[in-house]
Amino acid sequence: MESKDNVADNYDNDKTRVYYSYHSSKFDTALLNKAVEKSIEDKEFMNSSLNLLKNAKFPMYRDKIIEHVQNFTNDDTTIALFYTLSDSLEFKDINQVKNILQSNIIAKNSPSRTKNSDELNVNPLTTKENRKSPASDNNESISSDAMREYTCDKCGKSFLTRDDLHVHQKFEG
Repeated sequence: MESKDNVADNYDNDKTRVYYSYHSSKFDTALLNKAVEKSIEDKEFMNSSLNLLKNAKFPMYRDKIIEHVQNFTNDDTTIALFYTLSDSLEFKDINQVKNILQSNIIAKNSPSRTKNSDELNVNPLTTKENRKSPASDNNESISSDAMREYTCDKCGKSFLTRDDLHVHQKFEG
């Protein structure tokens, strides 16, 4: 076996030799995490990093994006931000790069930052207290995409889908 810098493995009785070498990455996880944290805390950092791509010729893969960014800056944190991109995707434009960088930011997608029910674009299930008849004159509170509730005639139990109601009715006989 040769030095640690140039290691060879033999396969199939010396017919195939595979060479590999040990190297350390300039962009370790600490630097990548620092870049992501900085992009979470400082929107200007994200914008200035993306502005480095304004004259880039898209479509581009991550390696070409990094080469392009390195022509304009030596800041390791900025370059590390682009290392968080997938190396197998071909990026069509700056907006796609921005969207993917933002989706990679874990804190923006964590449960602690999830919208509360008032901010979501959903209609809550009706309760018996605030249930209105479809025939009533005041139908303004019922939207066309409101969830429907199916109620069993025999027991009064409510179901979200018609199929569930039918299964229940067959079971009840």
